[in-house]
This record gives sequence, structure tokens and C-alpha cells, in this order.
Amino acid sequence: MELIPDQARLVYTGVDYKIFELGAELSDGTIQQTEIIRGRDSGKVIAIKDDKILIAQEQKYWKGEYYTLLWGRVHREENLQEGTKREFLEETGMVIHDMKHIMDFNRMSPIRFQISVFVTHDFVKIADPILRSGEKIKIKEVSFDDFLTIVCSEHFRGDEFKEKIKEIKKDPNTTKDFHKLLFWN
Repeated sequence: MELIPDQARLVYTGVDYKIFELGAELSDGTIQQTEIIRGRDSGKVIAIKDDKILIAQEQKYWKGEYYTLLWGRVHREENLQEGTKREFLEETGMVIHDMKHIMDFNRMSPIRFQISVFVTHDFVKIADPILRSGEKIKIKEVSFDDFLTIVCSEHFRGDEFKEKIKEIKKDPNTTKDFHKLLFWN
């Protein structure tokens, strides 16, 4: 599904969002104007160190503590891979040399944007993390099985990815294929 229909008209461009207007035809034939908000795309990273997966345990004052993949929003001047690598460096102090794209999701409501997931084995610590004010992130190393359990738990933030992992876990063969996708080295 496309994020913004071709017939939508751009009416505002801000730092983080673009707002489009679209005339939608209702069942009675009348046209109703509606707005669509387009946010910045984001990249998420599944980082593999030896036989462990790095996962972020974050705490924000308005959300409490939760788990998530290492991720961030891409700046306008960056491509998806550049922005994902920059965010990974900021949150972990580690630079990614190479990563492989494994899946995409389109978030459609209320703000529309694309989420791309990458996997990397090729990263190295070069600095301390550069966290924004109010960010508290701990990096945990977990086994593949623990990763699947955490992602499917109520303490994981990232609904689209969580739903994909729940589907993968339903079938042992699909779970094995996903393991191979992550641990290709």
C-alpha cells in the first residue's frame, strides 16, 4: 500500500512532517477533504555479536521502560542506510561497516512512514553513545530464543515488527529460516 496517494496535494512541509490534503469521495457521492501526515522514515537494526542479538532497553519518563530494536528516524538529507547507521552510532557508540536489508513495513496511522529493518554483523565500538536529553538506553545481549520472547512480549515497542515475529514463531520451519536470515555468517 502506498503511503501517500498520487492525487494528494502537499500543503505544508515542516522539519519532521509533511501534510497532504486529499478529497475523498464518500458513499453518498460527496467529497470530504482529509489530511494525511507523512513522517520521516525510520531504520531499525538487528545487530548480531557472536551468537547474541543486541536489543535496546529504553526508558522514557512518559512511557516507562520497554524493549525495542536500535532505531532512529532518517533526516531529510540522508538516505535510509546513512540515517540508520548514524542513529545506531549515536545510540550505541558503534559504527556499522556493512548491513543487509531484510524487511519493510508501512505505518499507516496516524502518521504515515516507512520502517526498514536491517541486520548487521559488521560493527565496532568507537565512542560513547550520544544520547539526547531524556534518553536512557541500555544495550542487552540476548540469545535468539530470548530475542523472540522479548519481541513478542507486552514490554516490546514496535507493533509491526512484533506482529511479523509472532507470525514467524507459529511455524518451526519459518523460525529456522528467520534464524538463518539473521545468522548468515
